Amino acid sequence: MQAIANVKRACQKFVTGPYVLEVVDIYQQPTLAKSDQIVATPTLVRIRPAPVRQFIGDMSDLSTLFAGLNLGGKEGETP
Repeated sequence: MQAIANVKRACQKFVTGPYVLEVVDIYQQPTLAKSDQIVATPTLVRIRPAPVRQFIGDMSDLSTLFAGLNLGGKEGETP
């Protein structure tokens, strides 16, 4: 739950334009975990723009999250 809250807060503050955030319970939909190659939870998968990027963890370090997903804002701006 904490990872979801962190990502929502970060997206609302730093992502411009439309985005879709879909939360999937891999225990209820294990085929999605397999098809997206998810091996740990929580995992955030950015599908577009390509390339696909994954981030594993509680998403509490927004700087690492945005750098890892290539979502950073303006240069020098820390999420």
